Amino acid sequence: MEFIAPYPTKKSMKKAWEEGWESLFNVLDFINMENFDTSVNIRNRSHTITEAINRQLAHYTSHFGQIILLGKMIRGKEWVSLSIPKDGSETFNKKMFERKE
Repeated sequence: MEFIAPYPTKKSMKKAWEEGWESLFNVLDFINMENFDTSVNIRNRSHTITEAINRQLAHYTSHFGQIILLGKMIRGKEWVSLSIPKDGSETFNKKMFERKE
């Protein structure tokens, strides 16, 4: 729905964001050894709890990618990489392999 009827304010978007995370953590807190083998339906398809969690993680990852892409587009050349900067893999790997553990 966020693409059909966008949030009218940043505050309402943040409220929905927090409610979504609260819902997730409430469900995760409910899982225990007694109900771990329970299957759950998502869009009329049965999933184990592990499958449902993996599905949700993949879904969140796609949204995080969207947010990062928007940030890069908005910041342009001012964007600071969240990981290894573009064209920086060789330098990063050299530094990592020189480390003594």
